[in-house]
Amino acid sequence: MMDSANAVTYLGNLTGNHPRNIWVYNLVEIQGDLIKIESGYGGRGDVNSQVETDFLLHLFALPNITLQSWQVLAGGEGYDYVVSAAGTDVGSFVAYLALD
Repeated sequence: MMDSANAVTYLGNLTGNHPRNIWVYNLVEIQGDLIKIESGYGGRGDVNSQVETDFLLHLFALPNITLQSWQVLAGGEGYDYVVSAAGTDVGSFVAYLALD
C-alpha cells in the first residue's frame, strides 16, 4: 500500500525516473506473552512513532498486564542488530521515552 505522500516517488521508482528508497512499514506481532513492534523507514527522515508508543502505554496501563522487560533494537538491511536501550519495567520504559 502506498500513501499519498510518497506516491510521486513510488511512481518514479516504477518508471526508473529518480529512484529512491521509500519503504515504510510498521508491524505489530503478539505471540503469547511477547509483543514485537517492528518499524522500517527507508530514507524517510523524521518519523513519528506516536501510534506505537500510545498503544504500548495503554496496554501497560491495564491492570492484568505486567511488563517484565523491553528492548529497543536497531539494525537490519545488512547491519548487525544492536540493543540501543533496554529495561525491566514500565517505569524504565517511560523514562526512556522521557515522559515522566
